[in-house]
Amino acid sequence: MSVELHIAGSDQSFSGKLTEIVRVADIPSRTFLVRVQPEQALVEQAIIGAPLTGLFRIELAEQGLVVPRDALLRYPDGRIAIWVINRDQENSPYAEQHIVEIGRSFDGLIEIVSGLKEGDIVVVKGNEALQPEQPVEIIDADEASAEASN
Repeated sequence: MSVELHIAGSDQSFSGKLTEIVRVADIPSRTFLVRVQPEQALVEQAIIGAPLTGLFRIELAEQGLVVPRDALLRYPDGRIAIWVINRDQENSPYAEQHIVEIGRSFDGLIEIVSGLKEGDIVVVKGNEALQPEQPVEIIDADEASAEASN
């Protein structure tokens, strides 16, 4: 994977290649240590110990479904679930729990690899207290933000 590198205080950019992802996470910051091999021009210009920033460009092969991180419920046994609104015509809307498999995460969103269909309505707030087949009221994002500002 290629990396775009910048020396702090400089407008110059250099390329590098990701060589290793250290498999030990810093839990509080949700980060991993990575090792990058910079191009020779950077090696020649950089001052030892100077801070660098790196930009990783990750290309996705296909589009997928994503949900806000707050929609996920993680269980001690490793299961990950979300609550989806079932809107069949015979009953009032009610909650159904779906076990999901997650993929990548970015900017507060989590990719759902399986367990969710396009068009499903996902519960984001209040999901921790839901019970199977519990009646729910659907509030869209615009209405919810208007209520929050009153």
